[in-house]
Amino acid sequence: MDEKIEAPSAVQERTGEWVFLEVMGHRCHYGLLSEVERFGSKLARIDVFATGDAEPRETHLYGGPAIFSITPATEEVCRKQSDPYEYRTARLTYEQPTDDDAAEEEPF
Repeated sequence: MDEKIEAPSAVQERTGEWVFLEVMGHRCHYGLLSEVERFGSKLARIDVFATGDAEPRETHLYGGPAIFSITPATEEVCRKQSDPYEYRTARLTYEQPTDDDAAEEEPF
């Protein structure tokens, strides 16, 4: 009666395939895709990992009809694309035009 239920190991073997998953509603995820059964239905589970992470950063579940497309990818690509957004942000700068720039422009 006092049987303890152990939680799954933090470093358990994950099975599935690395993919780029596009979902209706304009959501996209790079990660490890597997099939799970919840509430009596089969669902797609995608675990999103960043580079170097042993545990998923986030997990999403979707029903089959919600999936738009699945594109196979490599683990390296999926992890790199799932790195925090600061990794991919671009900085835009604006420079005031100088008199030299105006002289170099050709007239119409």
